[in-house]
Amino acid sequence: MTTIHDFVHDRERDQWKRSLLQAHPLLSPCPARVIRRVASIADEVAFGPGDVLAEQGRSAVWFFLIHSGTAGITRDGVPLGVVGAGEYYGEIPLLGRGMHPATVRAITPVRAFVIDCQRFLPLVDDVRSISDELYASVARHPDLVELARAERAKRIHPTSWSPLGARPWAVRQPLRRRPHRSPRHRFDADPPPRPRALVVAIAAAVLATAVVVAALYHPPYGVVSPGPVIDVSHDIEISGAAVHPVHGRYLLLTVHAERPSLLGLTVVALERGRAIERVDSPATGSAADVRHRLDAEFAQSQRDAVLVAAGATRLLGPSGRVPFAVRFRHRDVVGPSGGLIYALAVEDLLSSSDEARGRVIAATGELDAAGDVLPVGYVGEKATAARRAGAQLLLTPTPETYEAEGVRLPVTGVSSVADALRLLGER
Repeated sequence: MTTIHDFVHDRERDQWKRSLLQAHPLLSPCPARVIRRVASIADEVAFGPGDVLAEQGRSAVWFFLIHSGTAGITRDGVPLGVVGAGEYYGEIPLLGRGMHPATVRAITPVRAFVIDCQRFLPLVDDVRSISDELYASVARHPDLVELARAERAKRIHPTSWSPLGARPWAVRQPLRRRPHRSPRHRFDADPPPRPRALVVAIAAAVLATAVVVAALYHPPYGVVSPGPVIDVSHDIEISGAAVHPVHGRYLLLTVHAERPSLLGLTVVALERGRAIERVDSPATGSAADVRHRLDAEFAQSQRDAVLVAAGATRLLGPSGRVPFAVRFRHRDVVGPSGGLIYALAVEDLLSSSDEARGRVIAATGELDAAGDVLPVGYVGEKATAARRAGAQLLLTPTPETYEAEGVRLPVTGVSSVADALRLLGER
């Protein structure tokens, strides 16, 4: 099992990667779900000066989104131009069905995101804004398209003498007669058949070895699955203010992270409701330091929830201080995503109006001091946990509502605690 800091580092790295992709002009018009998809299939690569990104006459395998640096484009040694930060390369051979028409070589250090052709083409088919831009680029360079197809023709027809364009190694050769063997030698000349039992034993040994290796090897991927669900309305004690009973349940949603073996990862890939995330590299700092930071984030989410709930019920003092005390039951939960559900539960306890009205309400979302709801991770897995716990309504940050699609549970996005309270009052 992996430590929690691996997933924290992976989450921060993924968020940074998405922000870089979102800033690229090709992807800036795309919604968050597309950026998330591109981030899952794009790898960040660094090239030094003189390194070749693409070579003339070679098959097009990668599409390049240039993040920084400059690369020169040449054909037969003749400079054609340069490509730099905010630009891209590879759409002409990939969409024009040809080979690379030119060589692209780094002039300065270059950092780029690369997408392999098997994932690039479905992405173009599915995303209209990307498709329009790239096919327009292909239309603007008909000469390069022709050169790309000419390079492909060279590979298909390498010589002029092959009949009908056949490959030289495909030309039929004259049949050769096998030497005549007398009947008394034909059994001696053929190798003895291998016993079937031996073949089965070898196959079983190979299979057993593969299973053992798969059970012992832990690839750089982790699994995030739905975790325990907690009714926080029973975890809150308020003193110094009037408290009203809650007629319903407020569910705090969690996830569980682990680092399985290759065999376990294969089993997970066949299931639904769990996310597979790449763990790119170890996090800096000790696991204890990371755990301490995440514990502090969870405690801060509770303090922010009390502050926002007090403001919603008009109980804040003139200096903005909370005039009552709140005690939370300790839970082995980390991170900031419980802020929204705690704010709703505390507000219901302080308010004379019954917000829950007998319902089972689940929510996930980080809060700031102003009561705005901020995005969190793994909303899809949390939605699965909410449905299993019998939730009747799930509230999520508005940008992440799409992640809970298909869970067979009413899901609504909110941008603030005020939005959430208004929604609970209307429904």
